[in-house]
Amino acid sequence: AINVWDANFKGVWHLKENGGLALDSTVEDNDGTLYPTPVPISACDATDDWAGNDLSIDEVDKKEGTGSLEDASPGVPVALTTYSTTYDPDESWDWSDKKHILLWFKCDRADGAFDSARLYIYDTGDNWRYWTLTFAAGEWTAVKELLSTGDDESIAPPNLALIDYVQVRFVTADNTAFYKKIDYLRIDDKPQWVDGIVN
Repeated sequence: AINVWDANFKGVWHLKENGGLALDSTVEDNDGTLYPTPVPISACDATDDWAGNDLSIDEVDKKEGTGSLEDASPGVPVALTTYSTTYDPDESWDWSDKKHILLWFKCDRADGAFDSARLYIYDTGDNWRYWTLTFAAGEWTAVKELLSTGDDESIAPPNLALIDYVQVRFVTADNTAFYKKIDYLRIDDKPQWVDGIVN
């Protein structure tokens, strides 16, 4: 176990490594559950293993680390056309014991300006699941989705033990140029409380 001095409570937390029960030895009695830190998938500070239309790294407008990944559309995108930003390294991932996929996302147009805006995962058998993204124009949005269920999926759901790639896919509604920015793509196994349900 790790003993951590807490200056706020003037006491020691006894923490088990790699998650588990966190025991508070102070009079505050703040016992709880300690979860491992999220598992990084991509820091989004380099274009390695990413594919898109016009990729670059923005070292100024970012949420984590040294930069964010930017994918700019053509100057005049074609209406009702799919523009995807894909992270596809050589290896697959085993996410079977994880709960959520998380990332920071930003676009200079709001989600309502597109025919669709979705986050996809695909397994090695090309089975997929997606979540519809909602975001305001020009603002960073914290995206956190439950891996086990989405807004739609293929007839055979993706095998979370064999995830092949992650994709942010937009279908345009008009000919207005736009950019997508992504930062700190990761997964975690920490439950969250949503509408009275822990998932």
